[in-house]
Amino acid sequence: MTDGKGEWTLIALEAEDRHRIYRIRLEPPAGVEKEIFGENVIIEWKFGAGIPDKPTAAAMFAFEEYMEPVNDQTKHSLLVHVYTGSGYREWCYYTKSYDEFMAALNVALRGKPRFPIEILRDHDPTWTYWTGIKNYAQGK
Repeated sequence: MTDGKGEWTLIALEAEDRHRIYRIRLEPPAGVEKEIFGENVIIEWKFGAGIPDKPTAAAMFAFEEYMEPVNDQTKHSLLVHVYTGSGYREWCYYTKSYDEFMAALNVALRGKPRFPIEILRDHDPTWTYWTGIKNYAQGK
C-alpha cells in the first residue's frame, strides 16, 4: 500500500479481545530524520468494543480525509500508523512542532462536524512509541 509519502503495510491480528488492524509504516519515508520529528501526537477515537460499525467507520474515514493536509512531512507532521481495535482507533503522528500540528489540525477541521477525539502528546525523539507498536504488530 503506497500513498506517495512512503510505504504502508496492513497487518490484521487476532487477539484475546478480538480483531486488531494496523496500517503502519515499517520504515520512515526516505529523507525523514526521526529526531527532527520528535513530538508524538496521538489522536484517539473511542467507539465501544471490537471494531467500528459502518456509520462510525464512515465518519472515521471522513475524519482521516479531512486530516490529510496535516500529514505533510515537508512542513511539520507525518502519520506513521493507524490502529483499530479494542474499542478505539488511534492515529499516530510525529511532528516537528506540536503547536504547528495543532494549528494545522484546527485549519483542517474548521467547519467540519465535531469528532469524538482525544489528543495526547509526548516528547519522543527516538520514536519509541512507534517502534513498540511496529514490533507488536509484527509479532516481535
